[in-house]
Amino acid sequence: SDGVLDLNVPTVRVQGSVAINGLAMPAAQGDRGSLELRLGGGSSLPTASFGSSGPAAYTVTLVSGAYSVEWIGNSSLCDGPTAPPVPCNDGPILKDVALTGAGVLDVSVPTVKVQGTVAINGMPMPSASSERGNLDFRLKDGGSLSTSSFGSSGPAHYQVTLISGSYTVQWDANPSLCEATSAPPVPCNGGPVLKDVALSADGVLDVDVPAITLQGVMRLDDKQVPPAS
Repeated sequence: SDGVLDLNVPTVRVQGSVAINGLAMPAAQGDRGSLELRLGGGSSLPTASFGSSGPAAYTVTLVSGAYSVEWIGNSSLCDGPTAPPVPCNDGPILKDVALTGAGVLDVSVPTVKVQGTVAINGMPMPSASSERGNLDFRLKDGGSLSTSSFGSSGPAHYQVTLISGSYTVQWDANPSLCEATSAPPVPCNGGPVLKDVALSADGVLDVDVPAITLQGVMRLDDKQVPPAS
């Protein structure tokens, strides 16, 4: 029926600093990233970017409730020749955080630096006629990060900085390599190479991509395929 419905929005003001492995966030060669606060059953709010240097801190006003806190990385930081000091991928940092009163929520982003070589069937990656492909790191319950392309020749090596956690490592292929008349030396399709890899400390992760070469003849009703226009 006709009437009045007054509403009161429960609000909290939250602020804090953002660290990397418990230490002040170091400078980087570009935008370091930001946080995103996701309300259970509601929307999400990204903080302002933390820029490339200086203290990393945030202040937001939110609807009170239970939140998950995610790191939103800058993937382009991992395009360079060395691993940056902050994670390049996205992923959850805190879950089910009750924000019901104004206060401080400091966040530390668990971070690992990983590097390694990429082989094909246990041998150094051979040259190809064009881009050979790259790796893709997929964080469980998080986002993914692609390494830089391994180019068409030379050693296949990568260096990335990630949120620590459990990962699936995938080969990300260049399908155009299989459009030639002869089979290329690297797989043209993508797929998982390693599963449930725990990356919790800086180190080396060499990756071997298992590859097979297939060839054959196509027939139509068990006869040679006739010509067509």
